[in-house]
Amino acid sequence: MALLFASYHAESLAVHTDKENAADLQEAYSSGAGVHFVDIDILAGENLERRPPRVGEEMRVEVRIRNDGPATIYYLPTLCDTSLAAVFDSDHVRIETGLPRCLAASMPTPLRSGEDAVVSAPESGTVYVAKRGGSTSAIVVFTYHMDQNMDPSTQRTKQATFNFAIEDGFDAFSISVVAIAALLLGAMVALELITYRRRSMQRIQPKSLDRSSGAVNSGTDLYAA
Repeated sequence: MALLFASYHAESLAVHTDKENAADLQEAYSSGAGVHFVDIDILAGENLERRPPRVGEEMRVEVRIRNDGPATIYYLPTLCDTSLAAVFDSDHVRIETGLPRCLAASMPTPLRSGEDAVVSAPESGTVYVAKRGGSTSAIVVFTYHMDQNMDPSTQRTKQATFNFAIEDGFDAFSISVVAIAALLLGAMVALELITYRRRSMQRIQPKSLDRSSGAVNSGTDLYAA
């Protein structure tokens, strides 16, 4: 009887301990507390350089994350799918979706306690395009899970706001202004050419009249003699 009670007490203690551990983990990672954003960068241009994007350029957001919590977390690496997303001011950045995308399934990747990893956005089939120059801000959201099966009940998120700048470039308005300026310049050049030709003709015509008058005068003098 004593052995049975001891066994039951040990099992109850183990269950209670597991619940306490689970509760501790929930608290440790609540509201993304167990994840730290080390660096947030903007990658722009064909070579994905770390620099401010120009108007009309595609860009990516790259984040180095660190697991500061006590447990292993799981996320989707930046291949076909990514656990990172970004929310932009629609006046400065345009998000294009529905593009051809990678179809391979992404496997959950573990990130152990104390380890770093680099993730980026957007996912395959989506692009971020700089739309308007100036200073702006964005929110990055990292989604991860507490179990390898990535059960929705274990999903957690970590987010942060960061500032960046977009350099001016040739957007649609700038291109139209340049086209209008080119047309005005061409019209001015054509007007100058027409004015120059008219002035040249005016300089030539009096000489021709003088020669004609001279010929008539000479004939009159000959008959008079």
